[in-house]
Amino acid sequence: METPKYRKYETIYLLRPNLTEDVIKKTNDRLFELINNKGKVLVVDNWGLRKTAYPVQKQHKGFFFHVTFAGLPGLVGEVEHQCRISEDVMKYHSVKVADLITEEEMSKDVEFKTTNRDEGERGQGRGRRGDRDGGRGDRGDRGDRGDRGDRGGDRGDRGGRGRRGREDDMDE
Repeated sequence: METPKYRKYETIYLLRPNLTEDVIKKTNDRLFELINNKGKVLVVDNWGLRKTAYPVQKQHKGFFFHVTFAGLPGLVGEVEHQCRISEDVMKYHSVKVADLITEEEMSKDVEFKTTNRDEGERGQGRGRRGDRDGGRGDRGDRGDRGDRGDRGGDRGDRGGRGRRGREDDMDE
């Protein structure tokens, strides 16, 4: 008899921000137990309480978890079903990472990680945006014009702006 060929999947899910550590642990344990019954949890990465890019179910923060696991295709449906019926999970998303998983990966122990990126490290993009001009001053390469200022009266022949106002197209 042939051994089942597991695939590698990743699921990211977001838990409510007002949950206690006990409730978070119960929710995670329930999900990990489901996965381990029909596959294997490989990596659990706790991203902690983070601000969301947009409100999710009227919440601006949530506990983020990234789980990598191996299993048959039907397992993903069961994991997403468990996330859907849980009141603690606000959002989830699953992705297939690989069609086959090696025996070496399957034999490893579960890796628990905590990725703790504080606001200063996460906001690097905002820090760089402040000096977009590359040190050229307030207005970049606009020279001494500063703001856009008056564009002048004659802006050259820019052609027509549709049918209205074009004298050469008018039929008499």
